[in-house]
Amino acid sequence: DREIEFPVFQFTRSNGSISLQDSTVIPKVFTSEKLPFETEPRQLPLVTPTAALIYPIGGVPSAISALPGIGSAGALASQLLSNLAGFSPAFLPGQSGFLESAPLKEPISVVGPSSIKVRITSTANDATLFFSLVSKSPSGAINLPNGIVAPVKISNISNGSKDVVINLPATVLDASIGDLLAVGISSTDQGYETPKTSRFYSVSPLSPLT
Repeated sequence: DREIEFPVFQFTRSNGSISLQDSTVIPKVFTSEKLPFETEPRQLPLVTPTAALIYPIGGVPSAISALPGIGSAGALASQLLSNLAGFSPAFLPGQSGFLESAPLKEPISVVGPSSIKVRITSTANDATLFFSLVSKSPSGAINLPNGIVAPVKISNISNGSKDVVINLPATVLDASIGDLLAVGISSTDQGYETPKTSRFYSVSPLSPLT
């Protein structure tokens, strides 16, 4: 009998490429000879020194990472708008910023969570921010998978700044050669409660994206 060898770890992405023959979706399969927790995490340096954001009174207008009640369909609509106009409702001008990598020299597929250590400054003694992992194409289109963000509230900010490790949401994200991987940051999000008073934030990377 012939033994069938299976990979130690396998992940299948159902919405892969589109067949040119019959327009069916071709699944994309990822395999590894090691479990995810057995591998050394890949580190990607970020070249943006600081992202500066304002937070308006009452959080109005608010960013929309995903439309309530629509979920991933709303995120898809936001992505289409970004592809067409280079604008994403999840990242409003002035209220958002990006900590970006250099243009990628090889394609990258991210499967799972990421993390980064940052220094947050605030004109108040607290901060409420929304972090996400995104890719940006050379044309400026922003890809925020499924509209997933990590809400982070920081209290007791002494001397105007605080260093924290941000755990980004687990996601599946493909980036091509020439794209940027970036940590997207927003001071508002319609799906969450935010502060009543206005303030100014800045976020600086203290570590590579892991």
